[in-house]
Amino acid sequence: MKKQFLILGIICLLSVVFVSALLIEHYEVFQTDINVIQPISVEGNLIQYISGMSGEVILGDEIIISNIANWDISVYVVSDNNESEISVIYMGADIDSSSNNVIVTIPKNGNIKFNSIYELNSKLASGIFTITTEVNPLA
Repeated sequence: MKKQFLILGIICLLSVVFVSALLIEHYEVFQTDINVIQPISVEGNLIQYISGMSGEVILGDEIIISNIANWDISVYVVSDNNESEISVIYMGADIDSSSNNVIVTIPKNGNIKFNSIYELNSKLASGIFTITTEVNPLA
């Protein structure tokens, strides 16, 4: 009796393996590797050290944002300015803002050039202040 169960078990196991082998033969699997790159590049002096006195207006270095995509793309340029005594605006041939954030459209395979302008309030205390500017493509 035990031999019959053992033989039946082995036959069932071989049947499952055989059927699985037939099914696997008819199904294929493929893999896709996707290399994602950003549609913009930012060039220039990305870490700027500037100094000035209270009440002064300081011109930052030129920044170039290039669109490497084959379509027009809008970008959002914003400064994370935690210091209310420092105003940041952007000026250039293609960008002119009166605030620390701006949306600008860059034509396909084109670029924009601009400078950050920092206005130091006359009441600004001495110290070292960090202002981070982000450039993000809009969806």
